[in-house]
Amino acid sequence: MHCPSCGQENNDLATRCSHCGSILPEPQATHQDQDDTVAQPEPVLEDDPTTPQPQPAADPEGTEERTWTPEESPPAPKENPELREVAKVTENYISAKRNRFSQFFGNHQKAMGIGLALLVVAIVGGAWFILSTTNTPSYQQIEDDLSKLLTTYEYTGGTYGPDLEIPLSSVTVTKREATQVPQDLSEDSVSPTAYSVEAEATFDDDAIRAVRNVGVTYVLTEDGWSIAGEPTEQGVSYMAQAGVDEDKVLENMGMVLNEAAQPGDTSLADIYGEGDFSIENSDFNATPQDDTATDDVVIRCERQQDFSSYDGTITAHFAFESGKWSLRKAEASSGATTRSFDPLVGTWHGQLVDQSAKGANCYGARGEELVVTIDSVGDSALGKGQVKGTVSALAHFHKQLEKNQESTSGDELLEDFPFAGTISTNRDSATGSDLTVTCTTSGNARGEVSFVLVFGTDDDPSAAMAKVTSTHTYDEMVLGFIPSKTTAQFTDTYVLSKE
Repeated sequence: MHCPSCGQENNDLATRCSHCGSILPEPQATHQDQDDTVAQPEPVLEDDPTTPQPQPAADPEGTEERTWTPEESPPAPKENPELREVAKVTENYISAKRNRFSQFFGNHQKAMGIGLALLVVAIVGGAWFILSTTNTPSYQQIEDDLSKLLTTYEYTGGTYGPDLEIPLSSVTVTKREATQVPQDLSEDSVSPTAYSVEAEATFDDDAIRAVRNVGVTYVLTEDGWSIAGEPTEQGVSYMAQAGVDEDKVLENMGMVLNEAAQPGDTSLADIYGEGDFSIENSDFNATPQDDTATDDVVIRCERQQDFSSYDGTITAHFAFESGKWSLRKAEASSGATTRSFDPLVGTWHGQLVDQSAKGANCYGARGEELVVTIDSVGDSALGKGQVKGTVSALAHFHKQLEKNQESTSGDELLEDFPFAGTISTNRDSATGSDLTVTCTTSGNARGEVSFVLVFGTDDDPSAAMAKVTSTHTYDEMVLGFIPSKTTAQFTDTYVLSKE
C-alpha cells in the first residue's frame, strides 16, 4: 500500500505511513478474500479412539472448576484488536527504519569505513600526544642509564699521584627540564619535547674520589625515553683520600733532591744520584671543605760505596690542589751531605807487589804479610777525619843496597804498632783516588815507618793498596875518613783486601 501523502510503500496491514506517519486508508477486500470468508462445512469425523471427544459445556455460573486432561488443550485467549494494531504499527516502524539504515549503509559503506578509521586514528593520536607531553624520563631511569654508560673513570695522577681506573659508586640527578628536540635529533624523536638532564657521577677509590658532572639529552622514540648521543663533560672535581703514590715519588727522586739542595752545599743529586731510597713515614691530612690535602713524606737516602757511604733523610712536602699532587718544598737532614768512612773500619791484609828504593831493592817483605787494623774513623763534613789503629809490617832498617837482595840484616818485623792517620778526599793525581789515609807510627831508635792507604783508583774504583815507607839513618865515612849521616829509604807497595 502506498501512502497518499508521501508515496512511501507500506505494509498492507499498516494503518500509518512508516515514513511520514500519515493515516493510511482501509484496504479493500478482493474477490479472493471474500471467497476465503465463505463458511465451509466441517467434515464429519468417524469415531476414533485417538480423537479427542467433545467436553461438557462449561458451568454458566462459573461455579464449577474445569480440569483439563493431558490430551486436552485450554482454549486460546481472545485477541485484543487494539493491541494487535499497536504491535503491527511498531513492527512496521522498526522494519522501515531497518530498511532505511540498510539502504543508507549500503549506499555509503565506503565513506563510513573511512570515517570510522579516521576516528580511530584521531583517538589514538590524541592519546599519544597527551602521553608524550605529560610523561617524563624518571629519575630512576636516568640513574640506571648513566650507571651503564659511566662504569669507570680514568684518573691520571701526574708526577706524584697514582694512575687509576676508578669504579662508579653512585649517580645523582641534579637537573631535569623539558626543552625542544634539537634539530639534529628530530628524525629519531616521536615527540617535539625533549629533556635536558644534568647529573653527578661519583667514582670512589681508596686514593681518589672523582665527581664528574655530565649532561645528556633524552628524546622520546618508539621504544620510549632514551639518551641521544654521548654524555657531555661539564667538569670534574677531585678529593684526595690518601697520600702521594710512593712509587712515583721514588721514581722522581732527582726532582726531590734538587728541591732539597741548599745554595753552596754539595749537590744532593751528585751524592745520592745512584743511591737507594725508601719511604720512612707519610703524614696525610685532608681538608674536605675545599678538596685540598697535604702529605709530608720522610725519605731515607743511602749511598753505599766501596770505602765510604752517605746516609740521610729528606722531608718532602706535597700538596693536593686542582686534582693533582705537587711538590711544594723539600728539606734535607743535617747529616745528609756528610760522607761516612765506616766501611774502612776493620782488618786489611796486604801482599807485596812492588818496591822502590834509592839504591837496589830489598825484597824481604815478600815473606811477610802486611796487616792494617783500623779501629775507628772520625766523620767530618769537610771530608777529613782521624783514623786510628795498628799495623804489622816489615821495616827496612838497614843501609842502601848496591844490588837487589831477597833480604838483609836490618829487616825488622814490627807487630801491632799503633798509628794515627788523617783522611784526605782530595784527588790524588798519581792514582786518581779521592780517598787516602796518611799514617805515621811511633817508630823506634833504628828508624821510622809511615804508610799511605789508597782506596779506589781510576783503573779500579774498588781497588785498595798500601805504600809502606821505611826510613833508616846511619853513619857512613865519606872518602874513607869523613864521617857522614846517610838516610836509606825503601817503599813497599801492597795490594789490600779486607777480611
